[in-house]
Amino acid sequence: MTDKNGVEIKTGDVVIIKEEIKFLYNGVKIDGVLYKCRYSIGPYNEASKLPVGTVTLRAKSYSTDFPEIAGSIIQNNSDPLSDYHEKDTMRIFPDSPYFKEAMAAYEKAEAKNKARLKKKFGQVA
Repeated sequence: MTDKNGVEIKTGDVVIIKEEIKFLYNGVKIDGVLYKCRYSIGPYNEASKLPVGTVTLRAKSYSTDFPEIAGSIIQNNSDPLSDYHEKDTMRIFPDSPYFKEAMAAYEKAEAKNKARLKKKFGQVA
């Protein structure tokens, strides 16, 4: 259990630590650390095996290592032996307790991107 400030409280042999997680338009803040990323949704096809509605976060930096949170998976298929490196990808599934916040952050990021493109190029679809 935790108190109102998220500090751990020992309950018998079990220690529960509450993470403070905030989804922002430019990343996800976990316990006060901002992990910058880009948001997307999909693709939802048979090959991807993603449930419809999955929100994808792609790290902006190769040095970003997303911590695991409930209802998500982190993928990184880097292979240092063949000198292939990729950035972390976190997927937030619709059954995650953080799904609504992740979807709201995705929508806010999309709105900011459309506004930026409209300012730069004029009318954007």
